[in-house]
Amino acid sequence: MKNRFVKMFFIMAVITVAITGCQKGAGTVNETAAESEAAGESEEPEELSEEAVGEDLEEQAAAEDEEPTAMEEYPEEEMGDYPSNFLEERCNKTSFASYEEIIGLLEDKEGYAYVKIKGIDEEVLLITDEIVGDDQHYAVSATPYLIGESGNYLAGSLFFSDCADTPLAVSKDGMMYCMGADNISVECAGENGSDIPGIMCMQYLYKSVDEDGSDFYGGFVRTENTVIDNDGEQLEGDAAKAAYDKAFADYESCTKVVFTVVGSN
Repeated sequence: MKNRFVKMFFIMAVITVAITGCQKGAGTVNETAAESEAAGESEEPEELSEEAVGEDLEEQAAAEDEEPTAMEEYPEEEMGDYPSNFLEERCNKTSFASYEEIIGLLEDKEGYAYVKIKGIDEEVLLITDEIVGDDQHYAVSATPYLIGESGNYLAGSLFFSDCADTPLAVSKDGMMYCMGADNISVECAGENGSDIPGIMCMQYLYKSVDEDGSDFYGGFVRTENTVIDNDGEQLEGDAAKAAYDKAFADYESCTKVVFTVVGSN
């Protein structure tokens, strides 16, 4: 009887120790989980307030405002001082005292010509470095010069024709015809309300291929060479095709501009 009591006491003691150990283990696990959870919370990024976000955006905008723009890098009063053609780039100058000075600076195989353009009373000097033609010296592009008290009044202008078979030509009424394979630009000097004229496009007409493979015609036509409030009449379809065909036909009656080439015999 005594032995049985001792044995039961021993078993109860073992069970008590086991339960105590389990409770301690559970406590350890719970503590570890709590610590991990706390560590996880500390690793999450700090949420910015609306005020902080606003301050960051303001700082970014201020930094962008400090970056120089194109106009800041090239002030408006200096924009006209940059070379606009092959001669000005080579000579590193944009102002010339006379037409004779310009012609004297041309090199071999470059050319010049004088033409009368509608909207300008005096003749305009054209210079080019793109001479085409064997028997006659024509050009597919040319820069116009009209020298006045403020320099070249036509600075930055360019007459351009991208086909050697259809070089620059001028009509009897002083319209400059600039041809492409599928487009044509008719230009002259525009009246802009001041004493300084500028080159303006009176007609631009083109042909392209539509999605269904058919020809599409478009462009615009101006009837007056006034710059202000003159967007011209937009054309497409049959009206554009009629104007396109007429402009190409008119080119055939124009006079191709013949250039004097430097260094030629």
